[in-house]
Amino acid sequence: MSDSTIVPVSEVKALLLKHGHKPVSLAMLDGTIDALHEGLRDAFQRHLDARLKLAARVQVLEAELADLKQRPDIHDAGVYREGSGYPKNALVTHRGYWLCVTPTTTVPGSSRDWRLVAKEHKAR
Repeated sequence: MSDSTIVPVSEVKALLLKHGHKPVSLAMLDGTIDALHEGLRDAFQRHLDARLKLAARVQVLEAELADLKQRPDIHDAGVYREGSGYPKNALVTHRGYWLCVTPTTTVPGSSRDWRLVAKEHKAR
């Protein structure tokens, strides 16, 4: 029987060949009923196993997503423009590369609102 087959076709065909459309007793169906039961049980177990495997994978992915959501959303805001406001985690260039640690309109390096990420490279 293939993985996708639930009903044991050979059992049903044998029953139909032997009896055609004549009524059959419950005793005559015992083997077919047992085979159907076994086929359905196996198919259900494969379905359940696949569902449990999928649920475990979803749980792992949900944990990874929760971890990613906890990380700061750092974004490159380009060259610093005087008077512009910058949100937390904005990166700007201004005589170096600066990370904004709290929303501000101050000049990078002039307050604790900024953290220096990389110093400006001066050519020799």
